[in-house]
Amino acid sequence: MTQRPYVLVSCAASVDGHIDDASATRLILSSDEDLDRVDELRASCDAILVGAATVRRDNPRLLIRSPARRADRVANGLPEGPAKVTVTLGGDLSPAAQFFTAGSSARLVYCARAGLAMARARLSNVAEVIDAGDIPAPALILTDLARRGVARVLLEGGGQLATAFLTAGLADELHLVVAPFFVGDEAAPRFAGPGSYPNDPAHRMQLAEVRPLGDVVLLRYLLATRPLPATLAPGQAQHTRDPEALAEHIRWLRQTIRLLGDDDSSVPELPGQPVSGSNGLAADTQYPGPGQPGPAETSPTDPWYDAPAETSASGPGEPQDPGPAPVDIYWLRETIELAKRCPPSATAFSVGVAIVAADGTLLATGFSRERDLRDHAEEVALAKLQPGDPRLAGATIYSSLEPCGVRASRPRPCADLILAAGIPRVVYAWHEPPILAVGGGTEMLRAAGVMVIEAPELAPEARAVNAHLTSSA
Repeated sequence: MTQRPYVLVSCAASVDGHIDDASATRLILSSDEDLDRVDELRASCDAILVGAATVRRDNPRLLIRSPARRADRVANGLPEGPAKVTVTLGGDLSPAAQFFTAGSSARLVYCARAGLAMARARLSNVAEVIDAGDIPAPALILTDLARRGVARVLLEGGGQLATAFLTAGLADELHLVVAPFFVGDEAAPRFAGPGSYPNDPAHRMQLAEVRPLGDVVLLRYLLATRPLPATLAPGQAQHTRDPEALAEHIRWLRQTIRLLGDDDSSVPELPGQPVSGSNGLAADTQYPGPGQPGPAETSPTDPWYDAPAETSASGPGEPQDPGPAPVDIYWLRETIELAKRCPPSATAFSVGVAIVAADGTLLATGFSRERDLRDHAEEVALAKLQPGDPRLAGATIYSSLEPCGVRASRPRPCADLILAAGIPRVVYAWHEPPILAVGGGTEMLRAAGVMVIEAPELAPEARAVNAHLTSSA
C-alpha cells in the first residue's frame, strides 16, 4: 500500500479559540512575521488544501508570495507553487474565484457524485474535477493525492475541514498561532469542533516548537500519528526527495486512473452542511462581504465541505448500482497486487481482498491460501476483524474476483460470509468464470440488498494472475 502524504494543519486563532468573529469584516489574526512563516511553509509543500466554503467566502489565492522562494522551487525542478486542492459536495464554485485564476499551479477539485455534473460543467476548463464517490472522505483524498506524487500537504482551512482530518487521525502536525486577544462571541466560528480526537487527555500531542512572531506565538505540535520522515522535516523545502520515495511516487503516477465520465443518472440531493469562513486559517484570503452562510449543525453522514447544490429528483425506472468510482479502481488494483502473493494452486483461483471503512481506512486484507490451502481471500480478511465491528456497517469489500456463491471446500461461500458481516457494498474486478464452480455470489448479495459493482476494465489484470487456470479453460 502506498503511504499517505504527510499532513500539516495550519491555523491562527484568538486566545479563546476563534478563527473569525461574526461581523462582516475580516478579522486579522496573523502578524506579518507569521504570514512570512506560512509562505515558507507553503514553499515546502506539494499541495495546499482548503474547503469549498473557504474558496467561496475568503477567495484565497494560495500562492507563494516570495519571488525568491518561487525561484528556488523552479530551480529545483518543482512547479512555482504547490497544487491547490479543494473539496465540495455540491460543485457550487465559481471559475472566477482566485483559487482557479491566480497563478499557474495545478488545481484539483474533489467532488461528491451529487454535484459532479455541475462541477464539471463549471470548472473543467480551470481545474481537474475528480469523482470522489458518494462522500469525499479525508482518507480518500489523501490516497488519491499520494498516487499523484504528493508527499506533503498543508491544510489551511476551514475549521470543519481541519476537524475532520484531526478526528480521523490523518494529520501529522498542528501549527497553531495564537493571537493576543479574545473574540468572546458564541456565534463566531472556532478552529476545532466537537468530535472524537486521537489526541485526547490520555494521548497528548508533543510540543515541538514555541516561537514568538511579532505579537502572536506559534505552537507547533507533533500528533504522533506516525514517525516524522527524515525527508519531511518541518520547515524543510521538499526539493530533494528520498530516491526510494520518489520511485514509489512515480510508480503510482503511472497507475493514475483516467477519471470516469459524468454519471448520467440523477442522484438524490444530499443534506447540506454550510461551513463558516476560515479566516485565520488561509493566510491570503479576501473577504467578499456580508450575507454568507453561517455555521450549521454537523451531520455524521454529511461532512464538512460545503452545502450541495440542488439536484433533480430521481427519474423513472428502478435504481441501478452505479459504476466504480476512482477510489474503487485504486482499491481493486491493490487487491490484484495481493492476489499475486497467493501460493500457487492448480485447483483454486488466486484472489486478493481489501475491506475499507466508509472514511477510507483500510480495515483488513486477505489473499487466497494465506493461512491454509483451503482459504478464500474474503474469509481471511473477515477473520482479521471482530464480529460486529461497527465499521463494517458502512464498509466496502473489494475483491479481484467476484465472491463465490457456491463452495465445496468449506460450508459457507464467501457471499454468505459477507452478508453475515453486514457489509453493504461489494466491488470486484473479474466476474467468476464457470471453471471451478457454477454460480458466483452477485445474485445472492443483490437479493439481500447489498450494492454490488463490477469493474470489468480491470478484469484482464485479475485474469492474468490466474492464467494457469484460464489458459486451459
